[in-house]
Amino acid sequence: MDDPESAEYVGATMTQTWNAGELGCSRLVLELRDRMAQLAPGEELELTALDPGAPIDLPAWCQMTGHKLISKDHPVYVIRCKQENG
Repeated sequence: MDDPESAEYVGATMTQTWNAGELGCSRLVLELRDRMAQLAPGEELELTALDPGAPIDLPAWCQMTGHKLISKDHPVYVIRCKQENG
């Protein structure tokens, strides 16, 4: 029942979950890019990232890519997929 790669509806927003464990920065952001590409605009990814660099790397990655960091409480982050035209 506690599937780390599950999907659930929260209101009208589809939320995916991914436990990246201890993946380091470069591998983490490459995998994150691929996972975000599978989401529709407005959908969210709840990410668990144990890498100690994640509190710096993930906000910077979101800013560079246009995705919105909804919450960050290391090691759990919620990222909303960017809108197509914005």
